[in-house]
Amino acid sequence: MAEMSPPVRPRGLVSPNAALAVFVVVSLLALPAVIQDPYIWGILVMANIYAALAAGLDILMGYGGLPVIGYGLFVGVGAYGAAFLNLHLGLPPVVTVPAGGLIGALFGLLLGVPCLRLRGLYLALASLAAAAICEKMVIVSYDLTDGREGLSGLDPISDVTLVNYYVSLALLLVFAGLLMALVRSKLGLILNSIRDDQDAAEAVGVDTNRYKLIAFLIASFIGGFWGAFMGHYMMHVGPEMFGLRIALMIIMITIVGGLGTVTGSLGGAYLLIVLNELLRGIGETRLLIFTAVTVVIMLALPRGAISTTLSFLSRGLTRLGAIVSRTGAR
Repeated sequence: MAEMSPPVRPRGLVSPNAALAVFVVVSLLALPAVIQDPYIWGILVMANIYAALAAGLDILMGYGGLPVIGYGLFVGVGAYGAAFLNLHLGLPPVVTVPAGGLIGALFGLLLGVPCLRLRGLYLALASLAAAAICEKMVIVSYDLTDGREGLSGLDPISDVTLVNYYVSLALLLVFAGLLMALVRSKLGLILNSIRDDQDAAEAVGVDTNRYKLIAFLIASFIGGFWGAFMGHYMMHVGPEMFGLRIALMIIMITIVGGLGTVTGSLGGAYLLIVLNELLRGIGETRLLIFTAVTVVIMLALPRGAISTTLSFLSRGLTRLGAIVSRTGAR
């Protein structure tokens, strides 16, 4: 009996994933033309910032299986590093934002090297402790950092909110493209193997410490870069950037979007940041409702709301494409 050859997609038919990606990008580019409200644009800028931060954390948690709770460490040092360079040396954001990424990567190296052999809860606590120590140091160094009040008067990315939106979106798309290429490379496969079974990866000759350190450097650079961007966008940096609130928001976005999926982190940011803003008008119960909704999403969709939705849409588009192909062939 002759073997059946796998179905071949007709030439010119765009893959479902590519079609979804194009649709999302075009929608984000056209969104300000539909919603002409600078306040909404500002919310979307924050969504872009948190989307990039969540994608960076996902390199550690989703792909490498490294539970780094204190991700605010990299956000904070990048933000404060950019603030010092801007306020004291007069360097513009185009210089200080990438410099914030390098400062974040430096702290990623300082944290990563001693924590390479830690796993699970021990790594989570070590990262949390490092972030807490930096936060306290910033608070007590009042002469240098203005303590709890933080540093104000940073140069903005732009005085026009719409420009901030498009700059943050362009940078987000660049980072997302690079990360998607990275996780599909040899590095991504090795990180997945470390996440699934580190002992087995070491048994076949993988230098797990080396690749975990690379993951730390990539994620910490992203954290520092976008922490610096956030500081310039808000024109203020404070010790809360090291704190658990921002770190937990990033973690929730990563999990709700779907661990181990760059696109999930991006969609999760838009979902949770917009939801958080919609609940702002209900007062003190906002945090309770926001947390409850997030937990329900995590329990109902363990693979992530965005990942599950994209998978469903991709299958639907695949079936639609097959129907169109069969109809055209008749």
